[in-house]
Amino acid sequence: MNAETSATQPRGTFRTPRKGAMGIYFSLGAMFGAWVSRIPYFKETFALDERTLGLILLGMAAGAIISFPFSAALTERLGGARLSRYAAVGNAGALVLTGLALSPAMLAGGLMLLGFAGGVQGVAVNAWGGTIEKRLGKPIMSSLHAMFSVGAGLGTIIGAGAVTLGLPPAVHFPLYAAIVLAPVLWLALVPWTRSSPAARRSARPRLALPPPALWLVGIITFCAMICEGGIADWGALLLLETTVASEAQAALGFTVFSVLMVAIRLVGDGLVARFGPVNAARLGAIVAAGGILLSSLSGLVWAAFVGFALMGAGFALLVPLTFSRAAAEDEASAGAAIAGVSTIGHVGLLLGPVMIGFVADVVSLRVSFALLAILPLTIALMATRLKPAGA
Repeated sequence: MNAETSATQPRGTFRTPRKGAMGIYFSLGAMFGAWVSRIPYFKETFALDERTLGLILLGMAAGAIISFPFSAALTERLGGARLSRYAAVGNAGALVLTGLALSPAMLAGGLMLLGFAGGVQGVAVNAWGGTIEKRLGKPIMSSLHAMFSVGAGLGTIIGAGAVTLGLPPAVHFPLYAAIVLAPVLWLALVPWTRSSPAARRSARPRLALPPPALWLVGIITFCAMICEGGIADWGALLLLETTVASEAQAALGFTVFSVLMVAIRLVGDGLVARFGPVNAARLGAIVAAGGILLSSLSGLVWAAFVGFALMGAGFALLVPLTFSRAAAEDEASAGAAIAGVSTIGHVGLLLGPVMIGFVADVVSLRVSFALLAILPLTIALMATRLKPAGA
């Protein structure tokens, strides 16, 4: 029996654990991309300034951080495969509720639910993916994360179409969630044999922090996720405010970012196997810094899109490399290690939107966004922490 099948799954079947995990990653990105595409809609509908929008965006990151102690415990109790399916349904439901928001307070509450469900789903599927990677004995995390980017890109493309058609999120989100979720669940309902499930049923919710060996890996995740969150939450507004892009064009900025991220992630496992995680991370971080500066300082639509492309290519491997490193850590289970690293990373998502909004309110969004370039350069200096355990 190879690592793509479980003890109850016949050889040659179309559905495999790896494909099931890819489906869950796709669903996670698809729901996120749908939300990102409608941020300008909510900003305009509720007449939000940058500072207020930044505070509302805290809801998603706060929900994710709250979820992590439960995510680690539930992953150990139920297993990553099973929990990721439950969380995918919850995440789709949270997106629908967010689209029904009638006030800024309801929007913040919806985003907290969306962040909580997405946080559980992310920890569960990364733990599942890490276990699959171990069984295969080769890097696969980059290609799994590529499916998140495919989903996010699809979400923003369909979101741009919904904007063009004049569909409000209250109509857009339910239709979209149902269409995405049905095939994903079919693909993810694959037989899977857990390793030592009985030993993990005593797990209890606890503060999700990584073991000492992974703290600096968590800081790398922190820097990367501040930037990825900033691009997602503020990228469309950056295009609207610093170029002559239309709202529909602005919604496609994150699509450009996602497309390049997908392209690099699809070949990323081979790149990591050939050049090693340290060199791959350093090159990506430098490219990402250049993209941030180009998109924020050029003032031209085409140049900003090139900058988004460079950011997508540069950031593509950074978070997958940190999760792969966490899943391989011997001091903790995959679920606990990934939850700990994710907690530190999501503190970045929690602080990032607010910091960008505050600086933009005082100076400008252009300057606030440009300052993000400091973070990938910091990652380039810390890349040696991504060496495999024991190397």
